[in-house]
Amino acid sequence: MLLLAVMEGLEVAVIDRWSQIYPDRPQSDLAGWLAARQLFVALIVTTATILAEPESVPLPFDDPSTIPPGGWLKAFTIVWTTITVLWYMQILPKHMAATNPDRYLHRTKPIFFPVVQVVHNLGVAKPAETVAKIVEKRLDWHPIEVDETGVDLESRPVPAGNLASAWAALIPDDHPPRGSRRDDRASGA
Repeated sequence: MLLLAVMEGLEVAVIDRWSQIYPDRPQSDLAGWLAARQLFVALIVTTATILAEPESVPLPFDDPSTIPPGGWLKAFTIVWTTITVLWYMQILPKHMAATNPDRYLHRTKPIFFPVVQVVHNLGVAKPAETVAKIVEKRLDWHPIEVDETGVDLESRPVPAGNLASAWAALIPDDHPPRGSRRDDRASGA
């Protein structure tokens, strides 16, 4: 769970400071790093849910009783694990990283960056990247509608360095950047 907390904070700090840490590396490298980091999130949340299911949970009432195995115990385990992960492994570290990304990176980068890089080099996220590219192309996911002035209706300018632009860089495509004008589509060509 501590590893999950560190990785969640790293997401915020790395996005915020990527251009200072790696001024020569493109946004797509950040996207690859973020995708590799997600392995830890998925692995740890899944593991925590499996390991957190007790045989029974004692209830603090007059008559000692427990939540028996079955549906109620599974529901309790899901709610308890979700709240624990949300409060202490996601919100807390992300808040710490957002309020002081430099300190967060100073304390975590030497240990955790190499671990994420190994996962990235193994290509664990490649199947998802490939499927995302296929699905987005098939659904024509990139905005195409324009109003009478030629402004794309679905897109809005996205400031560099935010979470959306970082993830969008995961799959470089032939489409113009989000928020740019599409003269070819606006003119009906």
